[in-house]
Amino acid sequence: MKNIFPHFIQEKHLRGEENGAFEAYTMFIDLSGFTRMTEALMKRGNDGAERLSNILNGVFAPMVSLVYRRGGSIPYFAGDAFTAIFSKEDSQIDAVGVLATAQEQMLFLSKVTKEFEEVEIRAKIGLSFGRVEWGIVGENYKSYYYRGEAIDGCAFSQKYAEENQIIADQNFFDKLPNIITAEQISDKKYYLLESPEDVQNTGFEAAVASSNGREGKNILPELKEEVVSKFLPEPVYNFNQQGEFRRVISVFVSFKGVPNHDSLNDFTSVILDQFNYFSGYFKEVDFGDKGGVLLGFFGAPVSFENNVERALEFVDSVKEDLAPIQEKTDLQFKVGITAGVAYTGLVGGNERSQYAAVGNRVNIAARLMSKAQWGEVLVDEDIQKSRFFKFKHQGDIPYKGLAEPIPTYKL
Repeated sequence: MKNIFPHFIQEKHLRGEENGAFEAYTMFIDLSGFTRMTEALMKRGNDGAERLSNILNGVFAPMVSLVYRRGGSIPYFAGDAFTAIFSKEDSQIDAVGVLATAQEQMLFLSKVTKEFEEVEIRAKIGLSFGRVEWGIVGENYKSYYYRGEAIDGCAFSQKYAEENQIIADQNFFDKLPNIITAEQISDKKYYLLESPEDVQNTGFEAAVASSNGREGKNILPELKEEVVSKFLPEPVYNFNQQGEFRRVISVFVSFKGVPNHDSLNDFTSVILDQFNYFSGYFKEVDFGDKGGVLLGFFGAPVSFENNVERALEFVDSVKEDLAPIQEKTDLQFKVGITAGVAYTGLVGGNERSQYAAVGNRVNIAARLMSKAQWGEVLVDEDIQKSRFFKFKHQGDIPYKGLAEPIPTYKL
């Protein structure tokens, strides 16, 4: 089985542990350029999908391998971004080592365009240090999460970065020795970092070899199907195909008012049950600069003729099932839904990969979720064509990269 699931979560599940915390350095890497490239390669059909798969693997695999060679791990990929976690106890890496790793990632990306002519990748990296909370949630179906000050910290640090910059927050900066030069950003407690003089791009020679399967693969425990099958559907954990372009319904759910593990478990259990009931794919529970977000798809990896209706019925059922919880708690949520063609397949490398969907319409669903008011469900023009549900036009939302704003409707 491919490394499509976090080994840390498997270990905790086998021990019967449901939640905990540790101190860690964190790194959030946000890549730009893939969405535009994806849209361009869509025009080439299957050949474009094959080319995109090769490019994604060529870019991500060495980056993933370097993280694991430095003792880190990657909980999940968010389209063309990912978070790396370096446990202070397990990885035996210090702040300088994490900074060196970030700089090597930048050096690699600056050269990758020479290999792939379609690629014009830019990166922003955020660094932080602090408490990371983890948990396993769900009753009939399982998922997991990572959250806490270090997870939020690296995501917010990245927000202050410009292209090809590394930004650290105060928590990370305080762990660095005085020899590291940095420029404080305005009156914010964020710092633009330069790499120490002795950083060399040597790690990627081994990382690239490992990602190509030539030598020195990182040794990881074997994933167990009896564990992974509780968290992922069989078409995902046994996925062994070429990536493809297909029509996907993207569902983003933002939430607040779930302050502890038990309340998050109650909330997520409802979402997981309904995703599975309507044959959708629940991808992850994510925390970061957008707060708490649940993400899933209909139409990938398994598709039905009525994917739109399934997604909308999913939202209706979730509203009904969560109503009793909302009466007793401060839980609030809002939803963004879009339909459109996206690249679907495995994203990542040998040490960690994830089944994901990449494309403009996926990103727009996240945008609609952010624009929605609490309690609202906003959809795009394609979703509102469903004849089984009623919608009200909410105006047009501008979106970078699109000449025309997005017509938006409220369910």
